[in-house]
Amino acid sequence: MKLIIGLIVGVFIFVLLKQLWKSSINSNTKNNLKSYGLIIILTLIFISVVDFTMRAFEIFKGDLFVQRNPSKVVQNIKIKNYRSQQNVSHPYFLYTSTPGFKGVLPLIEPNKNFKISINSHGFRTKKFYPKLPWKIRVIIMGDSFMWGYNANQDETPAAALEKIIHKKISEDVEVLSLGLTSYSGVRYASLARIYLDYLDPDILIVAVDQSDFNEDKKRFEEYILDENGYPLILKNAEKILKEEKDTFLAMDVWGNMLNENITFDPRTRIMIGSPLAETMLNFSDGLVSKSQIKEKKNKINKITKNNFSEYYPNIKIITYSELKEKYGDDISKGLPPYVSRDIIPYTFERAVKEYQSTFKSLEYIRNETLKRNQKLYFSSYPYPMMISPYENINYHVKYRKNNSIFDFSENRVHPKLMENFASKLGVTHINTYGVFEKNYFGMWGNFDPHFTAKGYNLFANSLFEGIKNEIEKRLISANKKLNQ
Repeated sequence: MKLIIGLIVGVFIFVLLKQLWKSSINSNTKNNLKSYGLIIILTLIFISVVDFTMRAFEIFKGDLFVQRNPSKVVQNIKIKNYRSQQNVSHPYFLYTSTPGFKGVLPLIEPNKNFKISINSHGFRTKKFYPKLPWKIRVIIMGDSFMWGYNANQDETPAAALEKIIHKKISEDVEVLSLGLTSYSGVRYASLARIYLDYLDPDILIVAVDQSDFNEDKKRFEEYILDENGYPLILKNAEKILKEEKDTFLAMDVWGNMLNENITFDPRTRIMIGSPLAETMLNFSDGLVSKSQIKEKKNKINKITKNNFSEYYPNIKIITYSELKEKYGDDISKGLPPYVSRDIIPYTFERAVKEYQSTFKSLEYIRNETLKRNQKLYFSSYPYPMMISPYENINYHVKYRKNNSIFDFSENRVHPKLMENFASKLGVTHINTYGVFEKNYFGMWGNFDPHFTAKGYNLFANSLFEGIKNEIEKRLISANKKLNQ
């Protein structure tokens, strides 16, 4: 639509300029430089008017110029890795997404853009308001998976779960997300401290990622603890609030903080500066990519053990058993940093001892939900390498430039650890590994190891099966209260 409006205005002005051009060339002026100068000026006016018209259309439509935001983050973050929204400083969570952000962002998958909408509290979900008496409210906590990387706004886990509940049970159930990139157990405890009363969920699902455990080991020390030893507030909370106006937090695709300033390439600067330039460049890219997609469409096949060497002749598959045999109860020494950072490198027995900071954080959430009669669930879900080495290969080979991929299909430390924690805390654990073992092709991105929309839907179905009885019970109770 934006391009059509630009073209209509452009054609109108072009006709006008053409007449002016002719009159300037055919004039009897003695100074041709004036004629050429006039042509240049008129051409610049033409471009400016079209550009201004497209901007006006964006304002009218309600867009926030997310791709041309002049903030420090947009000026300094590497757009080819992640066109990040500015992250807002927070004394309990360190950061949230930018409140009120609405637009389209590229994430990890090349040549793909995703619709993003952030509410006034900085979360990718619907507006927060006190719960209506006849409604049942479900909240999901988690990291980038629960935020919904590799998915549009209506394809995230929360959105997918709500659609399933509305279809199979009732539309009087709403699902909200408190997921954000690189959040972990201590952040979930802080979320519970702030939002359990205000949002008043009937059901809370804490989806714990493998990366959460290692992050909590470092982050627990960053918090002042309350009288019971649970994380309360960041030690540097006051400093964060004082310096908020003069600082910014930017993250790469995996939520690692970037402190260095990374400048844009000239092409990206042009795109950010002008909706006209952006539209035209995207249009040309679209023409090129369409022809490339047509060429590659028939070449995309399911990779299996039988044809793997045909497509990836120089790539080695490293198994969990090999690493465990060589490195014992800590396989991190045999892994590239991007893998060791995001998985549990320990054996189950050692992991139970190493990750008490996560247990302590989850224990706090258990205690708080019990006080409020809120039903708590834990959930675990797999990375593609935990199910099959033949999924998401390009993440390792092309995105990470690695000559090895990993087969961790024998590694079940993560769900075993979550089952252990859940059992100790008297919480139900929804283990979704099994459903992905049965149906895994196309559930993760080609480059992006997060779920695809199809994968999020499968995950959401597993959550639904785990909580449906509780939803029905809560709906009956809510209806009784209303009818009394």
